[in-house]
Amino acid sequence: MTTSSLPVCPVSPECRGITWYELYILHRRRGYNKPLRDPDNKACAKATADKQIKAFKRNIENVISRTLQDHSDAQFFNPSKPVIDSLIGVGITGKHTTLNMGMEVHDQEATNIAINLIKLSRTINHKDVIGYINNTKNLIPHELKLKGKTGWDSAIKTLNPINKEVEAKWDTTTQPSTNEGNTSTTFYTCPRCKKTEPSTCTKFQQIDLDIQQKCMSCKKAPPVKSWNCQCGSRWYNCSMHMRCNSSTIHNPSMPISAKCKSQKRKQPSSRTQSQNKKGI
Repeated sequence: MTTSSLPVCPVSPECRGITWYELYILHRRRGYNKPLRDPDNKACAKATADKQIKAFKRNIENVISRTLQDHSDAQFFNPSKPVIDSLIGVGITGKHTTLNMGMEVHDQEATNIAINLIKLSRTINHKDVIGYINNTKNLIPHELKLKGKTGWDSAIKTLNPINKEVEAKWDTTTQPSTNEGNTSTTFYTCPRCKKTEPSTCTKFQQIDLDIQQKCMSCKKAPPVKSWNCQCGSRWYNCSMHMRCNSSTIHNPSMPISAKCKSQKRKQPSSRTQSQNKKGI
């Protein structure tokens, strides 16, 4: 299994789950930006490591809920049972939130993750960190406290070759589909009460699938991404029923026609009317 360019495996006795700290370091290591941008004003405080990692976790969960819905790979991003002292090798004790997968990384990346975890857990110079990695210096393990670590992730060095490889794999162009499908009206099934609503409702569009569509039977308003077509699949993934709605998506290759602005006829003023009467 691979997620983007990362080989992953389910959690097992031979493969422990990766923590959110390690995944965030790997994210920054590959050249991606911080979830919370540093303020332009140097006098303003930067976001702490706790806020950055929490924002990163929310972003990942939002992406997974929209891109891997009803997909088997979504299970890898579910939480798994944490292992006590799973990060004891880098001097961190306690339980930590882990994902339901392990990741295979290069030796250089594994060393970089270990170095940044050590720097995250304590105030230490780089020379002592390298000494601990090389087994020439000992550290006392303690619990991880993320408060006050504002400039920690700014010092994470990126690995440019792997970052370029990831960008090359994502740099693909998708040709527009020529399959118009069935354009007649159909009915989509509510995920709560299993009743149907016509596909001509304006909320059934493919621009924003988080828009809620109210069901007239159960009076609930689930998002349109959770409604199913008559085939039993998500309506926006069905080649037969995905275009059976009243909303249309503009093709970027076609020019947008300007709307005709109707001009209202000016009503004559009272002064003009009185002058006309005198002239008559």
